[in-house]
Amino acid sequence: MRTVPMGIVFLVLCTASHGAISDETDGIDDSLPDAARGGELDVEVTPTTLLLGQSSQVDVSVNLPGGKGKVKIFAQHGKVQEIKIVSGDKATAVYNPPEQYIPRVDVIAVVIETAEGPVWGYASVQLIGRGEALIQTRPRAEATIRIGSKEFGPVKAGRKGEARIQVEVPPGIVKGVDGEGGDVDLHLPKVSRTAVFVETKKIGMNVPGEVTLFAVVVGEDGSMDEDAAIEILCDVGEVTGVESMGNGAFRAIYLPPEDGEGKVEVRVSVEGSDLPPAEINLVLLPRTKVKTEEVKVETPPDVPPEIPWLSMALKGGLAWNFGSMRSFDLGADFGIKLPVGNQRMGVGLQVGFSRSSESASAGSGASPSYDMESKTWIVPFGGLLFYRFAMGTRWGLLAAIHGAAVMVDNTLDMEGADNNSHERDFLFGLGASVALEFDLGPGAVFAEIEYLALLGSMETLDGNLSPMYFNLGYRLFFL
Repeated sequence: MRTVPMGIVFLVLCTASHGAISDETDGIDDSLPDAARGGELDVEVTPTTLLLGQSSQVDVSVNLPGGKGKVKIFAQHGKVQEIKIVSGDKATAVYNPPEQYIPRVDVIAVVIETAEGPVWGYASVQLIGRGEALIQTRPRAEATIRIGSKEFGPVKAGRKGEARIQVEVPPGIVKGVDGEGGDVDLHLPKVSRTAVFVETKKIGMNVPGEVTLFAVVVGEDGSMDEDAAIEILCDVGEVTGVESMGNGAFRAIYLPPEDGEGKVEVRVSVEGSDLPPAEINLVLLPRTKVKTEEVKVETPPDVPPEIPWLSMALKGGLAWNFGSMRSFDLGADFGIKLPVGNQRMGVGLQVGFSRSSESASAGSGASPSYDMESKTWIVPFGGLLFYRFAMGTRWGLLAAIHGAAVMVDNTLDMEGADNNSHERDFLFGLGASVALEFDLGPGAVFAEIEYLALLGSMETLDGNLSPMYFNLGYRLFFL
């Protein structure tokens, strides 16, 4: 088999999983080392391995020494949200992996402020990359590739000898092996083997104090490198007191200058390695601009909180009863999250209306013909139970079940008749809906499909009354 350098194309895959590894156990490479933990704190992550694009989050828990202390949690590549003190001696958080499906080891670091100074600990998460391998071979030949301990394929090549194989790449692996034993360069980007964290990035120059640096080194096989030596450099100030904490963790002290302002770049690298260093920026605040407010855990401005407490949506579109009744509809719903741990479940209210009209002619033979027009209003009002699935940083899926009291009003106008028929009744409706959402910051645009089954019938209306809605709308979130 003849191969060309293979590029890994990281696919945008969507999933409704919530932090759990897929039931397909083959998705995890059994050659991965055990996840590492270390430092002075007991930090646990569940699960310890994520298949990017298929598993959505990791639960983080920290045991608090002495039952108290302010907790801050950081991640080198992903994001940490929902930090909570759940009991007198335990804190929890949720880790979401990065958007790029690059295989690597992410480090989650925890710091607790105590009277004796900051106390650190960490845990690692193995991030398995997903992508598509392009292999050049003979036309119509069967192509395979082995990455780590797993073989992917066979896939039959096309007329030009190109085979595209879906692959999973564990951290630390840069080459695959084709079906004839030849090496295939995966052309993955170089990833730093170090991670560095600080308790606070802002240093006031009125009373400048030392800043504790915490660094972790990842081995080439994806485990923690206990034997590595590190080098810490900064362009302003001085780094001193580098000491090993064991299991690949290091502590150091950054000493700022006596006066100054602006950005300070700190770089941590493994001695003798050509991989890029880990970088973190500190900020020196001038004496006239000292800020006293507490520095909070940073959240990127373009990533809204994952679980909003309140929401309001306006929507409109087409209603259809699978028969002759078609109309435009308008609706609104209001939702509130239920306080059930980290779940995305909630309840809400929904109201809407749709109006349809249908014209026809009646009469035959000697009887004169006349025109008829039927005008029908369908107005549901009720409640819903929903669950929001995360599908990456901006995409989401909201599924709901509905129960409603539905007013159905029908008027039959007959041209030339002395009296017209009118009927109004209240029916009970049961339904379900699913909406695909795209987050825009304070809210989200969405496309929704909903079916509402009406239980009961009308004397003046024949056929199925139950409408199917196809709506577009905008949902506004409130924290």
